[in-house]
Amino acid sequence: MGADGGSIPDRRDLVKTKGKQEKTDKELERERFSLCALSKKQLAKPVVLDPLGKLYNKDAILEYLLDKSTYGDGDEICKYVKGVKVG
Repeated sequence: MGADGGSIPDRRDLVKTKGKQEKTDKELERERFSLCALSKKQLAKPVVLDPLGKLYNKDAILEYLLDKSTYGDGDEICKYVKGVKVG
């Protein structure tokens, strides 16, 4: 086992690498694309998309913009949303 001249170790024999990272949970991905990020209700047309890629029901965003206290954690979820702009 070594020092006999019979084997030359490769890099993969000497360096241990990290294992593969766990894949994302498919349930979380389905939830992200099927539920409104603000109201946590099923997405229904019309749907609004923010610059970060979160999906919202348009009704939920309009309610939030009219009354910020409608959703308790709305300030954390979409604090940068100032209005609904088409285009």
